[in-house]
Amino acid sequence: MASNSDDGDAVERNREFHTAIYGACHNPVLIELLDALWDRADRYRRLITVASSAAETAAQHRALLRAVLDGQAEEAARLMREHLFGSGALIEQSLRARAAGSIPQV
Repeated sequence: MASNSDDGDAVERNREFHTAIYGACHNPVLIELLDALWDRADRYRRLITVASSAAETAAQHRALLRAVLDGQAEEAARLMREHLFGSGALIEQSLRARAAGSIPQV
């Protein structure tokens, strides 16, 4: 996710992608739970100031989508875990940079 004036749009596009993936389960209880978790975590995604490459994120999303469409459940799960841990690391880096004062507080 790049850190620029398009951050809000990038966050929304990212959410749309992930919602399409988990929405395909057609399980309303699971979808409601994941939507609620996403709502709670969204504020942290918006804090990301240590930018990941938009090309890298798009490549991760393409690989995940390919695994889902090909019915490769284990590979899709592995890719999703890797993607989530990477996002978590970016959030942590951004929070540490803010705490150190190297990034202005919003």
